[in-house]
Amino acid sequence: MDGCAVVEFHGFRGNSNEFILKEIAIVDSNNRYTLLFFKSPYDRQHLTAYYRRMVNWLEKYYHGITWEYGEFTYSDDTVEKLLSIFSTLYTKGLEKANYLRKFHSNVQQLNDTLAKPQFEKIEALCPVHASGRCSLKSGIHYMNLLKRQYDYTRESCRLDSFQKSDLPVDKCIEYAKKGFYFDANIGGIICAWCDDDMEFHTACVSYYVNNIPIEYDEIIRPL
Repeated sequence: MDGCAVVEFHGFRGNSNEFILKEIAIVDSNNRYTLLFFKSPYDRQHLTAYYRRMVNWLEKYYHGITWEYGEFTYSDDTVEKLLSIFSTLYTKGLEKANYLRKFHSNVQQLNDTLAKPQFEKIEALCPVHASGRCSLKSGIHYMNLLKRQYDYTRESCRLDSFQKSDLPVDKCIEYAKKGFYFDANIGGIICAWCDDDMEFHTACVSYYVNNIPIEYDEIIRPL
């Protein structure tokens, strides 16, 4: 999970139907976050009647951010720089994923079956959203779900990871039982307990401090 982030955001449509980013939340695997609100590119009065009605509806019934609110001047370079420190980005929905792909080469779409956030139950320091839809709360929610999927201290998660490998099924089962998972980003097999590559793994150094079952304290070598 290191090096990844969940990115959630809200915005408006401008007169040419272009997306105008207003709020972006970037939440990493340690639940550290960046939250920015961008200024709109022009005054509300310059919107056509159609897009003004759309803005009014989003303000009142969807994300609750006003057209005028914003602390930072938007630029593509700013967004790209914020996202560039992560190896993988996750977001909910194809439209959002396609938008982020303008700025980053590795954007993954979160599974549509993931539970939606219950905003009133999530605590987050957001200057706009005391309640209602909030990008920061969404980011925290989906990152927590993502971390549960990638909890490699669970054998089922380790076994699932080998679906991305080309190893025989019996080897996948054996390695998962011994405490190893497959990291598709590097194409390596990693110990869930000490993060060592299996090729260099001897006895797990975390055994005594983390109360790891005795079967993990073994020498494992790929065949």
